[in-house]
Amino acid sequence: LRNHVPKSYALSTSFFQPWVDAILTNNSSSSNDYTRLLNGDITETKELEEACQKLKSQCMTLPLTTSQQTALKELSNIISTQFAHSLAAVRSSAIEEDGTDMSYAGMFETELGVSSRNLEVAVRRCFASKFDVRVFLYMRASHDDGETEEDGDGDQKNQNHGGTSDKAGGFAVVVMEMVDAITAGVAFSANPLNSDRDECVVDGSYGLGVSVVDGSVTADRYVYDKVT
Repeated sequence: LRNHVPKSYALSTSFFQPWVDAILTNNSSSSNDYTRLLNGDITETKELEEACQKLKSQCMTLPLTTSQQTALKELSNIISTQFAHSLAAVRSSAIEEDGTDMSYAGMFETELGVSSRNLEVAVRRCFASKFDVRVFLYMRASHDDGETEEDGDGDQKNQNHGGTSDKAGGFAVVVMEMVDAITAGVAFSANPLNSDRDECVVDGSYGLGVSVVDGSVTADRYVYDKVT
């Protein structure tokens, strides 16, 4: 089986923590922007987009620590020497994903066909997607749907079920060997359409799996009975 599983490496939350800390430095303008976004103080669409773009732009210029430089250098060498066609898929992940109250499905970026030369930029783009406008709109909508509780003054306020407060959650990235796929798709260990755990579902199509995920193609669907 391992001959069919692409090589993969993780840049864990500890890799990104210096950048998270930089965004949340108390005296920084980015921290103020992030707090205002979380609190819902920015309501106008244009101002919301500008604040998010400002945060994303900062992500592209945050300094690298020595350990970050070392990790990226090692991964770049692996891509060049061990990955087929010397290309990688850089997939983002965050600790808030797939929670009981919020999923963040499809919110964060994935970079495909990444060479060793472009690895750092791809990693930064994935991290920057954490501050995309669609993420904040999703967070706001989810929090608005949450239950309420009384604060110390007896006023109602939204509970924060998504695990996001005035601190940015952790972030991670998986760097995987890029597969030159003839066909690809997505498999579900339980049927997501009817919640039947005795069935698994595979949606597939020609080319890369991204076309199935983003809905740009009508995928073939296979439903398998796991019992029989």
